Order: sequence, then C-alpha cells, then structure tokens
Amino acid sequence: MSYVLGIDAGATKTLAMIADYEGHIVSTFTSGTGNFQVHGIEPARVEVNKAIEGAIAAAGIKRDQVQAAFYGMAGADRDKDFEYVKELLTPINPAPKMALENDAVIILKVGTLDGIGIGVVCGTGTNCIGFNRKGDRLQVGGLGDLFGDKAGASYIGVAAFQRAVRGYEDRGPKTILYDLFCEEIGVDRLIDIVEFFYHGQRKSISFSKLTPLVFKAANLGDAVALALLREVGEEMALTVNVAIDKLYTPDEYVKVVIGGSVAQKGDNPAMLDAFRANIKAHHPNNEVIVPTLEPAFGAIFYAYDLVGIPITNQIIANLQATFKKE
Repeated sequence: MSYVLGIDAGATKTLAMIADYEGHIVSTFTSGTGNFQVHGIEPARVEVNKAIEGAIAAAGIKRDQVQAAFYGMAGADRDKDFEYVKELLTPINPAPKMALENDAVIILKVGTLDGIGIGVVCGTGTNCIGFNRKGDRLQVGGLGDLFGDKAGASYIGVAAFQRAVRGYEDRGPKTILYDLFCEEIGVDRLIDIVEFFYHGQRKSISFSKLTPLVFKAANLGDAVALALLREVGEEMALTVNVAIDKLYTPDEYVKVVIGGSVAQKGDNPAMLDAFRANIKAHHPNNEVIVPTLEPAFGAIFYAYDLVGIPITNQIIANLQATFKKE
C-alpha cells in the first residue's frame, strides 16, 4: 500500500502526518523546530528526521511505501534559503517524489485547495505569501522583527512584556498583564528577570509563551492587551494589502487564508476583527478564511497533487475523521 507524507515545520515545532491514498491519516508525530534559522541546519535536520521517522514508525509502514512528500518549511524565504532547506531535507527525505515551500503556502492550500490567493502565518513568527492565477508569487515580510515584522507570538510576547513594564512604571497605561506575567514567570517584579540573564538562563523565558496571557487579558477587558492585538491585526492586514496590490487588479476577488497557532487558537476576536476590517477597507472584494484544519493538511494536499490524487470532498472528510490531535 502507498502513502503520502506532509510536514509542517515551524519555529516551535514540526508536525509530520502520513495518509493513505483514500484520505485516512494513519499517523502523526511531533518534534522540535524544523526552521534552520533558529538553531542551524543540522539541528533542524535532526528534528525533521525525528518527525518523519516517528510518523513512519507509528504508521507501522516501511519508508519505501511513502511515495510522495511535501514539506512546508518556515525559514524558506530567499532563494538561498531554499538551497539550505534542500540541503537539510535531501539526506532524510523518504519519498521518490517530493517538493517544498514556505509554511505560509501550505496554509493557503488548506483554505483554497487550488493555492491561489494570499496565505498568512501568525504563529511563533509571521509571514505573508501570495499567488495569482498568472502564476506570480510574492512574499511580503517573514524575516522577523529586524526586518520590520510586527506579528506572531514572538513579537506579541515581547511587546506585551514591554508595555506591562511601562505601565507599572507609569510610562504608559496600567495593565493586568504585569501581574499575569509575574505569576507566569515566577517573579515578584518583572525587573527581577535580569537575574536570569546574569546566571545564563535567558532561554528559560520564552516570551512567545506569554501570548496566550495577552488574549486572556483582552477577554477581561484590558485596554492595553486589546490595543496590542488590534495593532497586530492591522499590521498583518498591511502585508496582505501590499500583496493584493501587487498581485491583483482592484476588482479581482481574493481569498485570504490566515493560519498558525496565534491566528487559529487565539480566543479573543480583536486581532482578527482588525485584520478583516483593514483588508475590507482597502480591497472590499475579498474573503478571509481561518481554517479549522491543521496547516499540515495543506502539505498532505500538495503531496496528493504530486501523485495525481484529486482532493475530493470524500478525501477531506476522511482526513478530518481520522486526524487525532496529539
């Protein structure tokens, strides 16, 4: 029996998914970051390989039964990055047919099936990649805060921390984020985290993991948290609007698919409401889609394309019915 492999490798985790040709998920496996920009090519290769081998073992199949693999890889931004990712994947890829793209592209595939439109990632990091029907491809942002990105959990966590400190010191509005962060980190005052740096424990604080507390504060009506989420939504809409202007005519209908852990799991609507409103104001003829499926499903869809399996409603129903979250 033959199978396909889909990989979603982000800045925090890598999810491998194996499915048969009828759309049944036979296994999944999660490992650490597969983004080579985080720790380097070899550590990323170790984690992606761990996910591949773990999924194959969990499925109880042999490597040569995997006929196609598609890799959605965070960090695949510049042409040179694609060379690095190919170097990363070539020694560990089990399938005779394989392809790779940025992880924003598999999110777009989940929401559109044909891969035409604008795909936006808001997970640990952020990215925006669009395609039009002429085959033009455009990426806007995606290289981190140094290059102007202001979205994703890494950005939100740091920005919220800064605003919490400023509010505590009366350099900005008061916010309940201060107390929430103190409790989460385990300090009496946020300034006490400098001790972590002195003792070489900087990595013991993951600012991106503070992001759920921003949503919690927003749900409690905290003005600072709500303002930050709206700003992030507006920032992501800005990247989308740039992509729309460069890829589409003013009257064209555009599908915008936004995914990633923050976009899909954030439990306050402020960010996505601002996102939708700013796109609509700029380009009214659009549809914003927030998939219910994991981004890795987009990689499975692309893997099916590689072996000529049409993505029917029955295939999608089977995938949904057989996927089990870890």
